[in-house]
Amino acid sequence: MIINRRTAVRAASLSELLGIDAQATAWMRDGLCAQTDPDAFHPDEHGSVEPAKAVCAVCPVLAECRAYALETGQRFGVWGGLSARERQQIRTGTITKSTRPGAHSAKNAHQVGAPNTQQSGENPMVGTKVSLVASSIVLGTAAYNVGVRVGGRDA
Repeated sequence: MIINRRTAVRAASLSELLGIDAQATAWMRDGLCAQTDPDAFHPDEHGSVEPAKAVCAVCPVLAECRAYALETGQRFGVWGGLSARERQQIRTGTITKSTRPGAHSAKNAHQVGAPNTQQSGENPMVGTKVSLVASSIVLGTAAYNVGVRVGGRDA
């Protein structure tokens, strides 16, 4: 889409101008990141993503955020408790098993229940892109809780 002055004047909102479905991204208003320093979610090369992940861990829209980041190919920053590297690994299926207990590889993600699924009996994968979203929910949480090992170092 080419955005020019005429398009900008006619657009009723920024979402419309950018071609973003405002309904599909309404969850963003409830994200705890909106109340936090944005720099925490985009640390420099040597900065830690842990402060952002700590915010994500208690965020009420964690699953929506993670799914959005994976579906839209967000390449930078922390989204849904996952770093850019972790999201890339989920997309490409290159997450390896951690040496710490409880981690799961991308190959067996479909066999692992998503958090709280066991208690509720609900299937969070109904109506989703199972291979991508389910892996992100399961592996992303595992990656956050127990760490992901990439090439012999923590991601």
